[in-house]
Amino acid sequence: MRPAVSHRLESALHALQLTGSRFVFADVQRRYEDTGTLAPAGTLASAAFLDVAAPYLQLVNGNVFLCRPTFPAYLLTNIVINTSTVVIDRELLSAERTWFDESLVCAEDIDLWFRWAAHTPIAFVNEVHTVIRKHAASLTASQPVQTHMDGVAVRKAHLERLRPIMSAAEAKAADQNLSERQFHVAYAQWCSGRGSAARRWYRDSWSSRPTTAAVLGYVKSFIPRAHVVALSKALGRSAD
Repeated sequence: MRPAVSHRLESALHALQLTGSRFVFADVQRRYEDTGTLAPAGTLASAAFLDVAAPYLQLVNGNVFLCRPTFPAYLLTNIVINTSTVVIDRELLSAERTWFDESLVCAEDIDLWFRWAAHTPIAFVNEVHTVIRKHAASLTASQPVQTHMDGVAVRKAHLERLRPIMSAAEAKAADQNLSERQFHVAYAQWCSGRGSAARRWYRDSWSSRPTTAAVLGYVKSFIPRAHVVALSKALGRSAD
């Protein structure tokens, strides 16, 4: 992939003009703060984004792609838009009264991408447009449970809005993703000694996608984790 950090605005504006979109994003490369090393490639390139998301992308010219109308369904299960790479037409700001929803600690950017996608197709430039620091003190890394909780709220709201236009496979994948996030929150609540909250999240996980793990987690949440750990050690088994 050709790096384009030095002329990212020129590249993004070209994509907007070429596609008629009012919203464009690109790839991002990570610099790891603990080691000072730079990732060998962009995060999307490393994840084979063009191959995985091929059904949702239409090549326009060179490195410029136009995302198909079904792209928001893909966003429900894949985090691919990094805020630092986004460039928009200024007129898009007036399409939504609220930009970043300040009631959300995390996922406020994802929420905005979903809402803007209702007003314009999204363009993608297959270039690295920004380099970001990756460190353990970041909000996402330091507050994983809150990240999941806000991620669930955002995805749940937009899933219900998008479900009528989604394929059965897309809906199934979105439900599974939602269920897994709810399960993670439930487990974290149980580990923190909040059994009632854990049971609520386990029920939500089951409602999104019924699993044996959700049932077992729900039952286990009636017992403090310290007791389960002690019993498991006595039996020579894992508590989780």
